[in-house]
Amino acid sequence: MSGALQLAAGVLVAIVFVDLLPPAVRGLVLGRVVLAFFVGSALFVVFDYASAWHTARRGKGESSTGSAGLFVGVVGDFLIDAVVIGIGAALDLGTGLLLATGMAIAQAPLAFVAIATAKAQGMPTNRRRLLIAAFFAIILVGVLVGYLVLNNQSETVILTLTAASGGFLITAVAEIMVPDAIRFLERKGPSLTPIWFPIGLTGMALFKLTSK
Repeated sequence: MSGALQLAAGVLVAIVFVDLLPPAVRGLVLGRVVLAFFVGSALFVVFDYASAWHTARRGKGESSTGSAGLFVGVVGDFLIDAVVIGIGAALDLGTGLLLATGMAIAQAPLAFVAIATAKAQGMPTNRRRLLIAAFFAIILVGVLVGYLVLNNQSETVILTLTAASGGFLITAVAEIMVPDAIRFLERKGPSLTPIWFPIGLTGMALFKLTSK
């Protein structure tokens, strides 16, 4: 799991700096790019704070209330990530696909926790399957919203949101993905598993640069 998260983090960083930010830098005033990047980064921080607040509240309240808060947080996380994928797809379908792959690896543990929590609380198998289907539906809706709403927008709007998506993704990598990957290794002693981060970063960067 640590290696998968490190690899996904490297891939996402490469996508941000090779696919998302260069068109924004070329097509927009630099100050607008910096501001959009900051707004995207701040959006992730706010969302992560809200998720942590829900988790803390879950620990203090009843388990049923807590699980509802957990599921709401998971759905919100999936929805925002899906919209980011849609924005990337509006810029380039290949970019959207690569974003989807990286985020799928990153969000797999979160989905597992949600399903495991539902099972621990006695949710029937059929309802857990519906919950999984609901997660997929939320992701599909987010991707369609991000793509269809932005596909007909001006280049300035698309590039601004692309820069904001870059800030969102870089902050997610720095604050969540890499720290989580490191935590998986805390009790295992020295490890070369973090090598998967530069492998993902340089591998994806070389792939994108040689394919252009």
